[in-house]
Amino acid sequence: SIIVSTSIVPIYRQPAVELASFAAELHDLSGGGFRFRLGLGFSHAGILTAAGIDVGNPLSDMRAYIGDMHEVADKNGLTLPPIYLATLRNRMLKLADKIADGADGLRQYCQPFVVIKAYL
Repeated sequence: SIIVSTSIVPIYRQPAVELASFAAELHDLSGGGFRFRLGLGFSHAGILTAAGIDVGNPLSDMRAYIGDMHEVADKNGLTLPPIYLATLRNRMLKLADKIADGADGLRQYCQPFVVIKAYL
């Protein structure tokens, strides 16, 4: 089967309520399991500032965003797909271990990798 992934969706550009609903619908349409994967990240502070978006603390904001997504899903009987965090540094990788299903990142000289939670 084909795996479909969003790559990295910047959390500051879309409310958690909307993304949770959208992701749950795609997860359902794909048959569940690990067939559809949702990647979440931040973009870059300079790009967000230029767009007029205030950037907070990335770790706290990601934790709150995913918490909001789960709250929406729980209240509405939705099932979220596996969530992967964009990780460029160790603290985000550690957060991925706690609140996500895996990590997706460019580390060590920009060699892309994907880490599934079983290996964290």
